Amino acid sequence: MTSILFLFIFYGKMIKMRKKFFLYLLYLIILLVLASCGLYSYVSLNPPSRFYSAGLNFLELHHDLNNNDGSDQEFLGYEIFYRAYSDFNNAKRDNDLLVTANRNYLGNPDGFINYAKNLGFIRLRRKTNESTDNPPLLLITDVSPEVYYIELNTSGDWIISPTNFSDTSDDIELVRSIIPDYLTRRSFSLVANYHQGDADYEGESSPTTVSFVFFATAFGKDTASFSSIYSEGTVIDTPIQYNPSN
Repeated sequence: MTSILFLFIFYGKMIKMRKKFFLYLLYLIILLVLASCGLYSYVSLNPPSRFYSAGLNFLELHHDLNNNDGSDQEFLGYEIFYRAYSDFNNAKRDNDLLVTANRNYLGNPDGFINYAKNLGFIRLRRKTNESTDNPPLLLITDVSPEVYYIELNTSGDWIISPTNFSDTSDDIELVRSIIPDYLTRRSFSLVANYHQGDADYEGESSPTTVSFVFFATAFGKDTASFSSIYSEGTVIDTPIQYNPSN
């Protein structure tokens, strides 16, 4: 009788162990399926190590030298997003929302990017004669410098310089992301270019002062799914006040 009871208990334990084994196996299968569908992935890209206001009308972006490719990810460079406001208080409102969201979406960079886009943030563009400009804004290679200087000119195009402003050979001219008027009103430096209702701007037309909110993120491609991937963001913690020319 004791032997039969022992066998019964042993058989019951074996059934429980098998159930746990199959549950673990099912969990692993689900993770593999999600990963293969691009719904679950580990993002190995790092945001810029520093991105900040370096003085009147100057920003600095520091390349994170630890930006290594993941097994299925290719780091390409950095993107800078912005939004302009005629009212500093409105800019501060969205700046604070962005800083908070960046913390709340820790580990979910796509969620943060989508949140920022829903607030109206748009990527900075290179100056071209085309309505599209493929990312990234800053293309990084093995020989790229560590520091980039962004000059918010008030009498000409904004410029990113990968060296310093005495050497203009590698300068990148920047323009607004507005369509369809990207050829006629793309310069940041003219008061008359800011119109109420512009996609990248909140406020009245022709403001005397514009406040900008900026954040930067690393950009790459998932070589398995061919989808764009971002790092977490680096947000400049206060709006930048800027005076365009008449």
